[in-house]
Amino acid sequence: MKTKRMLHKGISEMLAIVLGVVIAIAIGVTLFAILPGYVTSMSQQQRVVITSLTANRVDTSTFILTVSIKNLGTKNIANISTYISIGNIQSYTITPVNPASSTCSSVSQQVQCTNLNLAPGQERSLVLQVKVVGGQVQVGTLVNVAITATYDDKSSAAASATTYIM
Repeated sequence: MKTKRMLHKGISEMLAIVLGVVIAIAIGVTLFAILPGYVTSMSQQQRVVITSLTANRVDTSTFILTVSIKNLGTKNIANISTYISIGNIQSYTITPVNPASSTCSSVSQQVQCTNLNLAPGQERSLVLQVKVVGGQVQVGTLVNVAITATYDDKSSAAASATTYIM
């Protein structure tokens, strides 16, 4: 009896090992090319914080709000938008007092400061005079402040804080 030789179709073991090594190297090269850029972009996220917030009553209808803002990002902050909410008071005017180096304007419950040029690591105070229209400023009233910083590259970051009128 003659034995028939069975023909095996497939790849040899040596070829399988070589293909496995080539695929592993290709995956390694791809990760090496992608991961450093990903890690760099994650470490350069823009961040801003409110380091200090005070509200001091001047008279029965006015208080001075001082907001200290610090740039924790890696790029310059160009503009800051500040939104203010005061307890249950609905009508008030905001007049920017400081900083003089930028252009600040007030619209409703918001203050826009342009040309701020706040470099990474720098801190700046924004001083605002708030006058309640048709009402009184009560000591102990809650004041909420939310800021949005826009960086030179048009990216943005936000922060918020709360204080009470003293």
